[in-house]
Amino acid sequence: MPLSSADMSVSKTHAQFGPASDGVPVVMDRGSTNGSVLIRQGVSRPLTAGKPATPVDGDTVSFGDRQMSVRREA
Repeated sequence: MPLSSADMSVSKTHAQFGPASDGVPVVMDRGSTNGSVLIRQGVSRPLTAGKPATPVDGDTVSFGDRQMSVRREA
């Protein structure tokens, strides 16, 4: 999904979101210059490029000047 970034902090292919083979949602940094961060209960953990991480309800994923909140619908 294309996102505009006023300060150019979001790369063309910054992060990848999607389901793993078992259907669990995953997020992965694509080797971006500024990196991506998974924030869980206030603790920030940089994502390792090419290594999927599983966000859970309440997490935030930060990439460049953007953030995405993870919410699970019942």
